[in-house]
Amino acid sequence: MITAYLSEQGIDLRFDTFTENLSKQQWESLLDELKSHHIPGLYQQGARSHASLWPSGQTHVMIYITPKTVTRDAALSILKKWNFTVVEQNEFEQ
Repeated sequence: MITAYLSEQGIDLRFDTFTENLSKQQWESLLDELKSHHIPGLYQQGARSHASLWPSGQTHVMIYITPKTVTRDAALSILKKWNFTVVEQNEFEQ
């Protein structure tokens, strides 16, 4: 299952298994829709998101929300359109 944890800071996409991952074309399309952009110091050179593999086997992909990206409300709509399970979080639930 792909779950998107949405907060004021950004989107934490969590993939339970490696096989749930998106294709390169799907990733590019999603990042384009979210208007994700390279953020020096947070993403690797040229990247528009940050991925990490957790000990649990989950893959986490972080996409930060900035003034250049879509708003949180727009991100919520996009994530639902992609059929991700969305969990909204406030700053204290991180």
